[in-house]
Amino acid sequence: MRGAKLYSYRYVCGGREVIAEYLTDHSARVVKHLTRVKSSPLSRYAALKGGVGEEDFVNALLVAGALHDVGKAFYQLSVRVDERGCERLSFMGHEWISAYFIERLRREVSPRKSPVVPLLDVALYAVLLHHHAMDVRDRARKSVTRLKPPRREDIISGLSELSELIPDNAIKEAYLETLEDTVDKVLKHAGKSLADIITPVQTTYFDILKKSADRKGRRVLYLLGVAALVTADYLAAGEVRGPSASRFWKAVLEFSNTYFRGR
Repeated sequence: MRGAKLYSYRYVCGGREVIAEYLTDHSARVVKHLTRVKSSPLSRYAALKGGVGEEDFVNALLVAGALHDVGKAFYQLSVRVDERGCERLSFMGHEWISAYFIERLRREVSPRKSPVVPLLDVALYAVLLHHHAMDVRDRARKSVTRLKPPRREDIISGLSELSELIPDNAIKEAYLETLEDTVDKVLKHAGKSLADIITPVQTTYFDILKKSADRKGRRVLYLLGVAALVTADYLAAGEVRGPSASRFWKAVLEFSNTYFRGR
């Protein structure tokens, strides 16, 4: 049975639903595009410069793709009205909550159980920065006022479906085992302060920045992770919302055609 419908994007104008993009479907499309990274120039470069296995790197990207928008589940009632009276769901700061889910997995899963666990910092970094990297901390502050979650049961039901997109069994099991508790921790702070959610992510983020400065190979993995997730996210969104008219859309297409081509 399909879980509760959670939106990844929703646009309503004149009382008509113009675009309805569901979280599970969007995440599946992102994972589909990231799967193209297998045996691609991007994964080979990650292995060469980052000192990791290609398959492990790609699987870390797939975890990021599967969970990059889980934070949106808590904004399903957060509506923004534009000058024409049209309504969009507002997901300001959702990436911090998504990163919190991955942070919990980093703490819950032993590296002995999965070779992907040591690369979950790469997944966390990509998820945290996949929107507006330059003002990511400002978006965290604004996220508190925008957080208007639906029923707890609907969040859990909808997010449980995403486990099917996680390629690693140990991480998948931990995600499902911790899902209710993680959801409850976020709901506890809805409409108040998300400090208990943001602080552990921020601590890890600063630690990542330090690693990036000290270890060139790790810096390569972080940057490739962000580039891959942003590209896959734009491609997946474009399939439903249509291609962007910006120059950035052309850059996304060029990047994916060049570096996402597996053998």
